[in-house]
Amino acid sequence: MKSAPKNWTSIKSFLSVVRTGSTLAASRELGVTQPTVARRIDELEHELGLVLFDRDTRGFHLTPQARKLVAEAEQVEAAVQSFGASAAELSYNVTIPIRFSAPILVFTDAIYEVLAQFRATYPDTPIEVIPSNRILDLNAGDGDIALRITSEIKDEDLICRKLGVLSGGLYASRDYPDPLPSHPDQLERHKFALFDGQNVPHALNNWLLDLIEPDQVATKCSDLGSMVATISKGEVLGPLPRPLGEKNEKLTACLYTPDNLSVPVWLVISPAAYRRKNVRAFVKLMAKRYQSFGW
Repeated sequence: MKSAPKNWTSIKSFLSVVRTGSTLAASRELGVTQPTVARRIDELEHELGLVLFDRDTRGFHLTPQARKLVAEAEQVEAAVQSFGASAAELSYNVTIPIRFSAPILVFTDAIYEVLAQFRATYPDTPIEVIPSNRILDLNAGDGDIALRITSEIKDEDLICRKLGVLSGGLYASRDYPDPLPSHPDQLERHKFALFDGQNVPHALNNWLLDLIEPDQVATKCSDLGSMVATISKGEVLGPLPRPLGEKNEKLTACLYTPDNLSVPVWLVISPAAYRRKNVRAFVKLMAKRYQSFGW
C-alpha cells in the first residue's frame, strides 16, 4: 500500500494543473519552474500509486481515478488556507499580553519609561511585569521575554538578543571602617559577600575569588537587592555591576573589574512568543533604548 502524500506542495501543484491544463501554465501560476511542477506531479503519482493525468499534445487530462480525488484535494487546500489565516491572526493579535521578566532591582524608572513608550504604539497590548530573581522557564510558558545578566544562556532553544555588557567592581558601605582597600594586595584583612542564586552575575564571584581566600567569604546573597543591602550594613565588601554600585549613595567603590570580565546583558525570548508581531516590536524597542537605562 502506498503512503499518503508527504507535503502540501504536491497537492497544490496537482490542483494547479487541473485548473490550468498544463504544467507550463501551472508553473506560471505557482511562480516556480515547469520541471518543478512536473517533478511534484511525478512524486505525487508515485506516493499514491496512481496515474493522475493522461498527457498528450493538447495538455494534461485527468484520469478517472484522479477525478475522484479533486474534491478532497480542494478540502486540503481549504484547510491549509484556514490554518494559515488562523496563524496570521494569532501572529498579529496585539491583544495577547506580553509577559516581561527581569531581576527585581533592574525595574528602574528607565525600564518603565520604555514600557510606556511601547504602550503608546501598541495601546491594546497588555504588559505583565514579572519582577523575579529566578530564571523563569520561558519554554514552559512561565513568561515571554526575560532580561538576564549572565555570561551565557544555556538553553539553546531560546532566542537571544545581547543588549550590552556591564562592568563590575568591589563595593563597600560609606560607613565601612577605614582604610578601604584600593588594590588587590590590600584585601587580606577584609570579609566579603558573594552571589549564590539565579540570574546574578556569577562572573563577579569568579573575579573576586581569584583575589581572596575562601575563608574570607562571610556571607552569600541570592540576588542583587540582597547584595546591596548586605554591603550597606558596613560589615563586608561585595561585588556589584557598576551601574548599581555607582548610583547607590550609600556605597563607594574600592576596585573595578578588568574590561575583559564584563558581564553580558541579554534579552531572551521564547520561540513561540517571538512569532508574534508585538513581541518582536517590544524586543526591537528594548534593544534600541538599552543605552537609556544608564548601564
